[in-house]
Amino acid sequence: MQGPFGESDIETVGLPGAHPDGDASGFLDAGTRVGHYRIEAPLGRGGMGTVYRALQVEPVRRSVALKLLRGTQLDTLQRAYFEVERQMLAQMQHPAIAQIFDAGTTDAGAPYFAMEYIEGLPIARYCETRGLSLDARIALFAQVCDGVQHAHSKGIVHRDLKPDNILVAEVDGGALPKIIDFGIATAATRLFADGSTGGEIAGTPTYMSPEQSGFTQFLVDARSDVYSLGIILFELLTGGRPSADSRDRVVAPDGSERTTLRAPSQVLEQSGTERLAEVARARGLRPARLRSVLRNELDFVVVKAVRHDPAERYASAGELAQELRRYLAQRPLVAVGDRRGYVAGKFLRRHRVAFAATAAASVAIVLGLVFSVYGLMQARAQRAVAEARRLELEQVAAFQQSMLAGIDVEAMGKDMLERQRVQIDQAGDPALVPAFERVAAALNGADVARAVLDRQLLARARTAIARDFAGQPALAADLDSAVAEVYEAIGLFPQSEAAARSAWELRRVQFGEDDRRTWASAAELGRALNRQGRQDEALALLQATWERTRGTPAASLERRQVGVELAQVHSDRGELAAARALQQALLDEARLSVADDDDMVLTLRNNLGITLARLGDVAAAKVAFEQVYAERRRANPEGEGTLGVMTNLSAARAISGDFEGALALQRESHAIRRRTAGAEHPATLNDLSNIASSLIDMGRLEEAQPLLEQVIDARRRVLGPEHFQTLRSMQNLAALFDRSGRQAEALPLQRQVLDARRRTLGAEHPDTLKSEDVLCAIYKNQGRLDQARPCAESVYAARRRLIGPGHPDTVRSAVLLAEIDHRRGDDAAARDLLGTLLAENRVARGDADPDVLFLAARLYPLQRDGGDAAVAQDLRRTLLDPLLARDAASLPTPLRRPRKAAEEAVQDAPTMRGSGSSTTPKR
Repeated sequence: MQGPFGESDIETVGLPGAHPDGDASGFLDAGTRVGHYRIEAPLGRGGMGTVYRALQVEPVRRSVALKLLRGTQLDTLQRAYFEVERQMLAQMQHPAIAQIFDAGTTDAGAPYFAMEYIEGLPIARYCETRGLSLDARIALFAQVCDGVQHAHSKGIVHRDLKPDNILVAEVDGGALPKIIDFGIATAATRLFADGSTGGEIAGTPTYMSPEQSGFTQFLVDARSDVYSLGIILFELLTGGRPSADSRDRVVAPDGSERTTLRAPSQVLEQSGTERLAEVARARGLRPARLRSVLRNELDFVVVKAVRHDPAERYASAGELAQELRRYLAQRPLVAVGDRRGYVAGKFLRRHRVAFAATAAASVAIVLGLVFSVYGLMQARAQRAVAEARRLELEQVAAFQQSMLAGIDVEAMGKDMLERQRVQIDQAGDPALVPAFERVAAALNGADVARAVLDRQLLARARTAIARDFAGQPALAADLDSAVAEVYEAIGLFPQSEAAARSAWELRRVQFGEDDRRTWASAAELGRALNRQGRQDEALALLQATWERTRGTPAASLERRQVGVELAQVHSDRGELAAARALQQALLDEARLSVADDDDMVLTLRNNLGITLARLGDVAAAKVAFEQVYAERRRANPEGEGTLGVMTNLSAARAISGDFEGALALQRESHAIRRRTAGAEHPATLNDLSNIASSLIDMGRLEEAQPLLEQVIDARRRVLGPEHFQTLRSMQNLAALFDRSGRQAEALPLQRQVLDARRRTLGAEHPDTLKSEDVLCAIYKNQGRLDQARPCAESVYAARRRLIGPGHPDTVRSAVLLAEIDHRRGDDAAARDLLGTLLAENRVARGDADPDVLFLAARLYPLQRDGGDAAVAQDLRRTLLDPLLARDAASLPTPLRRPRKAAEEAVQDAPTMRGSGSSTTPKR
C-alpha cells in the first residue's frame, strides 16, 4: 500500500504508464518530432523537466521514455559538458538500470535523454499488489542496490532515488527491477549550475539526504544515494513513506538542529496494533515475528543507511546489498554489531540441521568419555563398602586417569565431524551435503573438541570429584591431577591451575608438605601459574617447595620436576644466571642416572638452550636445539616435546639471520598444532606469532600485519589483555608500524605495552627493557631526538649493568644511542661510546666475534669522517677488510649482519646506515 504524499514532495520524474495529473498545458503535442523521436503521450512532469512516451523512428523503431530537461538554450561550454555527461551515462550496462539509449538537444537547444521504456509498477506498489513476503521484498531491493553500485562504479550518482524511479517489470514470470533516470538529475544539476533553472535542487525531499537539501551540494556522493535507498527500504518494511511523525528533532553538538528517522519498528508500534497486523499480514508474517525481525536486525540496517553523517552510513550501495543478503542467509549483520548472543543465534538458525547433527554427535562423544569416569558417579553408593573395596577403587581411579591422559582432541574433533557427515548423508537430502562440507571446512574440529571436553566432561568430572570423593582425598587428588594435565594439554591454563591447586591442597593436607606427591602437585601448579604470566606466585610456591626437597636423592623424579619449573620461572623473570645454574645442575644430575635420550634430559637441554639464547649465546643455544630436535623427531615427529623444540629452534635460526629456515619450521609446527590442538591453543597462536615475526624480519610487512592482528585478538580472548604473550604480539605490531613509517600508530601502542610490562614484570625485566628500547627507536624514527636520547641512554645503562657489555642486546642499545648522538650532531659522543664498548668486547670475546665486527663497522665511518683517521685505518685493516675478503655466499649466518654493516661502512657516504633500532619482532 502506498503511503500519502507529503506536502513538500516535488515529483521530478513521471512514471511510464501513468498520466500527468491536472492541466496538460505545456506538454508537447502528440506527433511532435524531437530528434529521431516522435512524441506519443506525456507521462509526467517534475522539477527537472517532462517525460514523454515516444517512438524512435530511426535507425530502429522502438518505444522509449524521452526526458526533456527544462532550461534555456545551452551555451558552448554547457554543450561540451553535456556531451561528457552523455558519454558517461551511456557506459552503464546493468540489468537493474534502464538503459540510456541516446541524448541530444532540440532545435531550440534544450537537452533531452532517450531511455529504455519500462512497462512496470513502482517497486513499493508492485510489492503490495503482488503480496510479496518480507524476504522476497528484501531480495528484490538487493538487486536494486546492485544496480546503484554499478552506476557508482562508473562515477555516476543518481541524486533522486525513490520508489517511483524504480519500476518492476515481470520477465519470464520473475520480478526484474529497473532504475530509471539514473544520472539525469546529476547531469541537470551540473548543466544548470549557473542558476538558469532558478537554483532548484535535484531530488525529492522525502528521500533526499541532508547534504543534498542545503548549501552542501558539493558534498553529494555515492553515500547520498545510500541514504535514499535507506528511506526506500523503510517504506518497503513499513508500507508507508516517512512522515513528520516518523522523525525526531535533535540538537547537534554544534548547536544546529537536525531530524533523525525513527526505526521502522517504532513507527509501526506508534501506528497501532491494527496497522501493525495489516503490514505483517501483507508480508506473510505474524505481528510478533515482524516486530522481532525489525527490532533485532532490520531496524539497524535502516538506521545505519540514513545516518545524518555520511561517514556513518554504509560506504556504498554494494555494502548495503551485502548486508541484506547476510540477513537473507541468516548471517550476522554488520550494523547490529557484537550484541550478546546475536552472532551465536544467527549461526544456530543458519545451520539448524548441521547443529542438530553436531549436538547428537557431541552427546555421543561425551557419553563415551563419561563412561571412562563412570565410577565417579557411583561413589555415593560405594561409600558404605569403601574400606572393603579400596583396592578396586584405586584400580578404577588409575583406569580413569589413563583414560583422561589419553584424550586426543584431534581425533575427537575428526570423529565429531565424521559422525555429523554420516548423519547428513542419512538425512537423504543431497542439498545438505555441500552445505555441510562448507560448514565443516570453516570449523576447526580440535577447537570444537576442546570446548566440548571442558564443558561436557572435564568441568563435570571436577564437580563429581569434589562431591563424590570428599571422603577419599588421595583418590580425589589423583583425579584432579589427571584433569589438570588434560586441561594443560588442550591449552586451557586457568582451568588447569584450578584443578592442580585442588590436587596440591588435598595432598598437602593428606600427606604433608614434605611428601613427594605434594611436590609433584606443586610443580604442576607452578607450571600452570607461570603459563599465565603469574611468575611471582609461581616463584614463591616453587622456591618454597624446592627448599623442602633438599636432602632428597638427586634421582628423585618429583624433585627434578620442581627444579625444572623453578628454573623456567627464573628464566622467564629475567633471572638468567640463576636459571642457567639450576638447569645445568639438574642436567648433570639427570645424566648420572638416565640416558641422554630420556625425556627429562631432553627437556632440560631444551630449557637450558632457551636460557642460553636469552643470555646472548645464540650459537650454543642453536646447537642444543638442533640436537634435541633430532632426538625428539626420531621418537615422535608430532609430539608436544618435538613441537616445543621446533619453536625454539626456529627462533634461534631467525636470530641468527636464517629467516627462511625459521619460517619453514614455524609453518610446519603451526600446521601440526592447528590440526592436533586447535587454532586457538596458546601454542598454536605462538607459532602463528612467530611466523609473523619472521615475515617482518624478511620485510614482508603486508603479509605479517593481518597475522599479528589475528594473534592479538585471539590472545586477548584466550590469555587476557596483559598476558606476556599478548603484550609481545602487540609490541611486534608496533615494530611493524614503525618499519612501515607509521610511527603515529606505533607510538601509542608501544607505550601501552611498556606501561603494562612495567606493572606486571617490573622496570628492569628484560622484556620491559626491550619494550623501552623499542619506544626509544620509535622516538628516533619520528625525529624526536630530545626524547629518544635519554630513553636510549637509560636502557643502555640498565642493560650494561644487568647483562653486561658483551650481550647482543647491550650492543644493540649502544648502536641505537650512538646513532641518536650522530643525528644530533654529537659524533664525538657516538665515537666515545662505540669505541669503549668495542675495546671491552675485543678483549673479552676476540676479533672474530660477530658483535665485535658489528661494532667496528658502526665505529669506522665515525672515525674516518671526523674522528681519528689512524684509528679508522686500523679498524679497517684488522677487522673490516678480513671480513669483506671472505666469500659472502659461504659466510656463516651470524656473520652476515656484520658483513652487511661493513659493506655499508666502507662506502663513501659519511652517514651511519642500518641503525641500531630495536624495533625487531620478539619471539
